[in-house]
Amino acid sequence: MSKLEELRLEADELGLTYPKNIGESKLQEKINDYNNGGSEVPQTEVENKPAKKPMTQKQKMSKLIRVRVTCNDPAFKKWPGLTRAAGSTTFFRKRFIPFNRETHIEQVLFDSLKRSEYQWFEEKMNRTSGRKYKVPRSSPSFVIEELAPLTKAEYEKLAQDQRSRGSVED
Repeated sequence: MSKLEELRLEADELGLTYPKNIGESKLQEKINDYNNGGSEVPQTEVENKPAKKPMTQKQKMSKLIRVRVTCNDPAFKKWPGLTRAAGSTTFFRKRFIPFNRETHIEQVLFDSLKRSEYQWFEEKMNRTSGRKYKVPRSSPSFVIEELAPLTKAEYEKLAQDQRSRGSVED
């Protein structure tokens, strides 16, 4: 049995963790540190906490966000809202988004509204010839005010309101 194998057995008995490709000198250092009151915690004492699963792309994009959307686009300014669709081949959402009212929309629609711009033309005059010409400009189509999530009291009030109107079943 080689010196490295002996050190590995000793480290295993002490409950030390080490990489598989550790060298003799490093492993000896780890064992010495542990024997001298080092901070290495044996494996048996480590709590096994379940790892929190990361959100999938679909979960991230379907997360609801509370917003108030105001329209800047003159073509839609007088409309009560807009039906917007966004997504990909694997995940797709379509929703009516009312203007100037608090509502909840999915993250994918939120991102789509943020990127949306409309084009308008600014009229300028050529200084030398005096002729007018138009310069294209673009501005954000919507002002999106991101609101804080509903509190427990607001949820209760909303549930009571919906029950009294009969808009949802218990």
